[in-house]
Amino acid sequence: TFFLAQIYYDKKDPVAMMPVVDRLLEMDPSNPDNFLLKAYVYQLMAATEKDAKKKATLNAQVADWGAKEGAMPHKLAVTQFARLQEGAILSGTIENRGKAEKSYTLDVEFLDVAGTVLENGSVKVGPIKAGATDKFEVRATKKGVAAYRYKAIQ
Repeated sequence: TFFLAQIYYDKKDPVAMMPVVDRLLEMDPSNPDNFLLKAYVYQLMAATEKDAKKKATLNAQVADWGAKEGAMPHKLAVTQFARLQEGAILSGTIENRGKAEKSYTLDVEFLDVAGTVLENGSVKVGPIKAGATDKFEVRATKKGVAAYRYKAIQ
């Protein structure tokens, strides 16, 4: 989904990009890169807007989403989602973008093709020093896992 949003950005197509980025923000709420993509949507829209008032509103959205990206105190990056015959593995990293050491809890739901929760998983990561990154891995054991979603980390 992230790469599809980038393709639409490269094509300068904010109309196609907007729903993809909105879905990405739902799926991956703890990755500040997605907030930046939302800023890019508004940037593309502002670039072609002729009406000064509308352009100013769009530019304000660019600034707002850019500020959200900059203010996020952590960054979760998924590096692997492997569906197995029995279960799945979700792994990645959490970066502490804050100023103090912090621990994080990642709560994951593993879903079947209909979106039904098959299994919940949770992992504690850290403590992570300010500016540092640590790895995580969450495993599911039930058959039929097709996807995952996670709650935004705090």
